[in-house]
Amino acid sequence: MDYYKVLEVDKDASNEVIKRAYWVLSKKHHPDGQRGDSELNYQRMRLINEAYDVLSDTNKRAAYNRRTQLWRLWLDDGLIGVANVWLRPI
Repeated sequence: MDYYKVLEVDKDASNEVIKRAYWVLSKKHHPDGQRGDSELNYQRMRLINEAYDVLSDTNKRAAYNRRTQLWRLWLDDGLIGVANVWLRPI
């Protein structure tokens, strides 16, 4: 799951932009303010909260970005791509 897509922000978005996007989406999708399928609204809100929890914390965001970078390398280049990044000298 791409948390940036969940919050509808760019990968280089500032904390203020992330906070504003969270506020707008949580107001729009909060289960108490929606009609219809409450379980679907609950799941949407849970995902929005999860994305905000990760992207609003600097350490969690950095770990998330590293993990997604390695995952994309794995998909594109396989084990060699991941090893080139993971095992490169500092």
